[in-house]
Amino acid sequence: MAAAMLEVRRGKRSAWCVTSAGTMALAGLPASEEAIVALAEIGIDLTGHRSRPLLAETMTSAALIVPMTRSHRDTLLRLQPQARDKVFLLRGFEPQPGASQDLEDPIGGSLATYRNCRDAIQACLPGLLRFLRDIGLEDAEEDAGEGRDR
Repeated sequence: MAAAMLEVRRGKRSAWCVTSAGTMALAGLPASEEAIVALAEIGIDLTGHRSRPLLAETMTSAALIVPMTRSHRDTLLRLQPQARDKVFLLRGFEPQPGASQDLEDPIGGSLATYRNCRDAIQACLPGLLRFLRDIGLEDAEEDAGEGRDR
């Protein structure tokens, strides 16, 4: 969901691309019906999404890697410790970070769970876009919040 939402928010002027990959994902699975509905409610079509596992090449070529949980981050850094400087937790971009640094995976949850996840992702995107602009990867004109947790 986060990649699709960022793809929409980044704007057509961007020269970079957004990809989604999972640390435990099986290749080729569609998004859950709940994820499709939760994003359709905000005008994003997720029906074409297919899962893909995270590959070492993807990590090497990525300018930025934004996992949703500390356990995902830790897995990434075990696979490629040299990626440390480009791995940032999504919740680190929230304007008012909460108690948890993790944005839990809604898989298997209800539509309400997916909506909550969607809304939490949305809260993080302005700060992420601001960070991308600050490091020279984006020239978006977003009204963004602060914060970056590793």
